[in-house]
Amino acid sequence: MNNLWTWALARLQEPSTWRGLIGIASACGVVIQPQFAAAILAAGIGLAGFINVITKDPKNVGAIAEAAVQDVVIPAVEAVNTPVSNAVTH
Repeated sequence: MNNLWTWALARLQEPSTWRGLIGIASACGVVIQPQFAAAILAAGIGLAGFINVITKDPKNVGAIAEAAVQDVVIPAVEAVNTPVSNAVTH
């Protein structure tokens, strides 16, 4: 049981945990009170942004980002001809 508490307390010290909890709470609030969806989402996004502002980035953020995209392969995409008659005009 001590290992679980140690793990949970360690996670609560990470900004990403708080952003995730805010996201979950915002989503639940939208489901429970759909008439307040815009206000709930705005508050959640604002709170997550505030956490981003007051917390420090890891010192090795460049290395983390580089490692995250190191093996990403972006497939080639072919252009598709769309007739001008299907275009929306205003």
